Amino acid sequence: MPQIQYKREEGVLHIGGGRFFYAQKPVTVSDEEAKELLGTYKTLEEVKENDADSKADQVPGGDQIPKDPQVPPAGGLDNLYTESGLKKLNAPELDAIITDLNGDPSTVKNSGERIELILKLQSEAEAAGE
Repeated sequence: MPQIQYKREEGVLHIGGGRFFYAQKPVTVSDEEAKELLGTYKTLEEVKENDADSKADQVPGGDQIPKDPQVPPAGGLDNLYTESGLKKLNAPELDAIITDLNGDPSTVKNSGERIELILKLQSEAEAAGE
């Protein structure tokens, strides 16, 4: 089955319906779906099997990463989310973090409010010992 990824070196493409394509992280899709995605989104590319394995195993600096990295829950690493780190993320990524922290993304209107809410929810989770 074909594997599709975001063409850029870093970042993410959200195409709706909960579908995200990340740079350097190929996603396996059906042949029909691959044809449709590649025809619709010019920022996606098909990755050959050999390329996918090598790209999935390395980050741009050449460091090895696990095939399925596990992200620790918020608060697991003393302020996992920082304001400067969150500023680098786009709205769908911030909304996903808010949801993961049991927040409601529909209550915020812009990046600043999203970041403020994430830091607040993270602080609350740490205080509750989650």
